[in-house]
Amino acid sequence: MGGILKRFSGLLHGVVILVSICIARPGAAASVEHYERLFSIEERIGLQLNLIWTGSFNGVVDGIIGKRSLRAIRKFQTRLGRRADGVLTRHQIKLLKIGASNAVRKIGGRFYRDANAAFELWLPAALLLKQDPTRTGSRFSSQNGDLEIETIRLDFPHRSFQELYDHLVSLPGRRVTYAVFRGDWFVVSGIENQNRFYARFQTNGRDQRGFSIAYHENLHARLSAPVIMMSNTFQPYLDFEDETPVVKTPHQEAPVHTASVAARPPKSVTSGTGFFITGDGVLATNAHVVDDCESIEVAGWGLATPIRIDNNNDLAVLRVETGFRTAHPLKIARSGARLGEDILALGYPLRGIVGNRDELSVTTGVVSTLSGLTGDARYLTISAPVQQGNSGGPLINRAGLVVGVVSAKLDAQQIMRITGDIPQNVNFAVKSSMLSDALAISGVEPQTGFSDVNDLHPPTAAIVAQVKPGILSLICH
Repeated sequence: MGGILKRFSGLLHGVVILVSICIARPGAAASVEHYERLFSIEERIGLQLNLIWTGSFNGVVDGIIGKRSLRAIRKFQTRLGRRADGVLTRHQIKLLKIGASNAVRKIGGRFYRDANAAFELWLPAALLLKQDPTRTGSRFSSQNGDLEIETIRLDFPHRSFQELYDHLVSLPGRRVTYAVFRGDWFVVSGIENQNRFYARFQTNGRDQRGFSIAYHENLHARLSAPVIMMSNTFQPYLDFEDETPVVKTPHQEAPVHTASVAARPPKSVTSGTGFFITGDGVLATNAHVVDDCESIEVAGWGLATPIRIDNNNDLAVLRVETGFRTAHPLKIARSGARLGEDILALGYPLRGIVGNRDELSVTTGVVSTLSGLTGDARYLTISAPVQQGNSGGPLINRAGLVVGVVSAKLDAQQIMRITGDIPQNVNFAVKSSMLSDALAISGVEPQTGFSDVNDLHPPTAAIVAQVKPGILSLICH
């Protein structure tokens, strides 16, 4: 299962695909061979995912349309009032896709890379408001506490893997309704008081990693599909790179992250950049711009209050009081960035050294790669020059939409020492999809837009004039 899902992980990041390229002939028999002949592996995985989201399928997403998947297809057809023959028509596939898309939209499902537990986990982001670190990972919870998800990594376990399983099965007050142990992984689920619970763990022989989810019985209909998704996509031993710490410069700007630096001194007065997300004062920036601040000053707007600071993905969501004014929000590109796309990096770098202290700086470049250092999928690599203080500023495409948040620059001197070559304009931005995740978990709905590659976009000066009122200078005290 893990290999299949890793190979087609792009299908799982909140995307519901339409499996309608190949359509069965009338009267065709529903069988494993039938679906293998007419549907590609990607389409069969997408079909199983869509069946999960419509509440029809509870099983392993492996691309094999066997007896369990065929039962799910017949269940879906029965709910539509159609003949339950297991052969999907073009119209039925369209209805399946629409139903799954609506379910995904309500849940806001996203992958989250948890550095505390050292693995990635799919989360129903729209239902979660708060994240807290724990001794063994992180705890995510809803606003009223009726949903709680915990990530767990046991580096020096006191129990063997079998003993951990036995312990979770035998906890007092629990009624276990499903439990399976397979040597290197197990699942335990059931009911405890008025709550449902589900736990999945895996081991590589050196440590034990897993997640648990507990939620009120009233949420069962809404959460049954997300729990199946979490279990199917759980791959705790994929390569995971921790984010490199940061050091500030003599200019005392909030730093753009610099790769391969090993320490971060205490923060004094620093500055960075942010940008409005909503008209009522919600703004975004980097976590390292505002982390450890006693107060955060937004030039021209007063003090900001943190809503969420996500150090794992270097993002922060803040709010300022707008009074009778309306903030100027920037729109986020729904489709993200494209390789080779022209981009603008805007911010307030080197305050008081380059230009006026409150003068917006603009640099241009392209999206060089769709990943960061060591292939980190959270980041884009860009050629636009950035300086200290650009951190947290928006990365804008030619449609005037946010495709990233400027976050890091490569340590050119250290790369030169290693390779003998000086890299030119290799910088990084957190992808807009990661920002959308942080906003969803924070309960914030941003304005979005599509980038039409066929549109004739305005010149740079016009784009800057359009977005400038929404870009802010931040000062951390």
